[in-house]
Amino acid sequence: MAKTILALLGAALVLIGSFFLSLKLFDYFGLFSSSSGSIVSLTVDGKDSIAISAGPYNLTYRTGAAKSCEMVYRNVEDGSTGRFPVQPNTSASPASALIGDYTLTCIGLDGTTASKSVRISRLPK
Repeated sequence: MAKTILALLGAALVLIGSFFLSLKLFDYFGLFSSSSGSIVSLTVDGKDSIAISAGPYNLTYRTGAAKSCEMVYRNVEDGSTGRFPVQPNTSASPASALIGDYTLTCIGLDGTTASKSVRISRLPK
C-alpha cells in the first residue's frame, strides 16, 4: 500500500514537472505570449555596432511571439541591398563578413511590428 502511494506521488510530480517545462518551452518559442508584441533581439559580436578591418563576425538574433520575420541588409559602401526571411520564434548566430547595416523586423502575433538594427563599419586605413 505504501509503495503504491509513493509511486502515485512520484508519477504526479513527474506530470507536474512536465507541465511546467512545457509551459516554459511554449513561452520561449513564442507559441503563446501574455505580453503584446514580438520579441526581437539582434547584436553583432554582442554589440549594437562594430568596426572591423576584415574577417567574419557573428550576427546573433532571437525572435519570439512572431508570425513572420525578415532580415534586411544594406551595404553602406555601394548601396546594394538584400533581404531574406528569418524563421520566427528562433535564435541563431550566423557568421558574415559584409560591411553594412542589418535590420531584423518581425510581425507579432498581435499584428504589431518590432525591429532591431546593427551596423558593421570598416576601420579607417
